[in-house]
Amino acid sequence: VGGGPGLYALEFARRFPEINVTVLDDADTLAVAKENIVRAELESRVFLLAGDVFSCQFAGNYDFVFLSNVIHMFSAERNQVMMAKLAKQLRPGGRICLKDFFLDEERIAPAGSALFAVNMLVSTEGGNCYSYEQAEGWLAAAGLSCFERLEITEQSRVLIGRLGCAS
Repeated sequence: VGGGPGLYALEFARRFPEINVTVLDDADTLAVAKENIVRAELESRVFLLAGDVFSCQFAGNYDFVFLSNVIHMFSAERNQVMMAKLAKQLRPGGRICLKDFFLDEERIAPAGSALFAVNMLVSTEGGNCYSYEQAEGWLAAAGLSCFERLEITEQSRVLIGRLGCAS
């Protein structure tokens, strides 16, 4: 979701040759993704879906939904709506993976993410940076559990939730 030029999708497809990948983004962005997909010779496994996550009609039955640097663009309320919609697209045991600028529970660290949150507050209609706990709340409300937190760098963090996991 918000797959941009398709770089993550291509890497998933390269590392896991048994999977197919769908990239959701706007049509202009997908034009760039298509060039990258063709260059990587992965047209038979990486597909494009034009639209936005809130209005798009999905095919469903996904094992894994990945969002990189997407949730900070939206309000907490919109993110909860998005997680509910995405959870309905998952197969049992499927996962939603959020990579973003997660803040600590107190919402003041890491410093770079806290500063980025201020940028989102002033430059978007409802964007912000969120804590793991906030995002876990959206995922839990959508029926996901068994959360896993990963820190790639101090500012780049990952949260994964699973559908149908006994907590």
